[in-house]
Parts: sequence; structure tokens; C-alpha cells
Amino acid sequence: MLPDAAGAKPFNNRNDFPATFFNVNMKSGIVFTPNGTGFRNDSLLFAKINSTHGEEFEAFSQPVNFSAIGSNIINALPQVTGEPTPATITGFGVVFSGVDREKKTSLELFDEFGNSLGVYYAPVRSDANGLSVIGVQDDAAVVARVKVICGDGSPRPRERNRQWSI
Repeated sequence: MLPDAAGAKPFNNRNDFPATFFNVNMKSGIVFTPNGTGFRNDSLLFAKINSTHGEEFEAFSQPVNFSAIGSNIINALPQVTGEPTPATITGFGVVFSGVDREKKTSLELFDEFGNSLGVYYAPVRSDANGLSVIGVQDDAAVVARVKVICGDGSPRPRERNRQWSI
């Protein structure tokens, strides 16, 4: 879902991926802040978190996928490249893996005043290996924040001995 990040390998398979990496290290002018407990780049398709995840996700840019941990929301904040100064952009795009349900995975774009510019939903993948793409663009640089909703959960360990009550 993020620009190719060969320099991110020292953070592989850890939950402490730096939010500013793509602005400071990669000079892409974007900061990603998860709503959860961490941000992860994972070269094993999250199989160390839950063994079933390795069969569920496909990588767009081998061999790394990115996700928030402890939340399904990531905020993308445009900044002047290499600087901590907020910026606006004309658009944003994401490649998602594992989109199985309609209207659960989306982008919501906001202007500099916090007004929503719209919600855009990812299409359900076409097959087990399918990826889903959302791309939104405007003629003017009006996007100051993008809220990325990654389905209805984040990668998490498999629950064992779970008891259900009715």
C-alpha cells in the first residue's frame, strides 16, 4: 500500500515502523500515523502474527505489506518533502490485499479545514490472489489528510480457547 521501501528492511516484521519514514528517509512527502499500537511492514504477509494470514494476503510490492497494528485505520498526512511542514496534494492511491467484503475498505479524503472530500470504497478482490485499488485525484491540491480504513480489523494473533456465549 505504500511506495517501494527497500530501505525499510531493518524494520521488517516489527510493530515499530517509523511514521515519518516515507517523508524523512524516502523523501516522499507523506507521514503515516496508525490509530492503533503500531505500524508494521511485514515481509512474511503477517504469518508471524497469525499463521493463517500468510495464506490470506498477497504482496503488491514483494515482499512487503504494511498495516496498522491494533487498529484498522491509518492516517496519511502530506508534508513538504523532508520537512515537518503540512502540505496539500491533488490525490492519493492505495493497493489493498485481502479485500473480501464490500464497503469495509476505503479512503476518506479531507481538506485543510477537516472537511470530508468524500469516501471511496475498494472493490472486492476478484479471486484469492486479487488486489484491490483505489485512486482519487482532483485538479487542485486540496487534500490535507487521508483516512485509510483497512477492512474491519488489523492483523492479529489467532484466538485460542475462545468461549462464545449466546
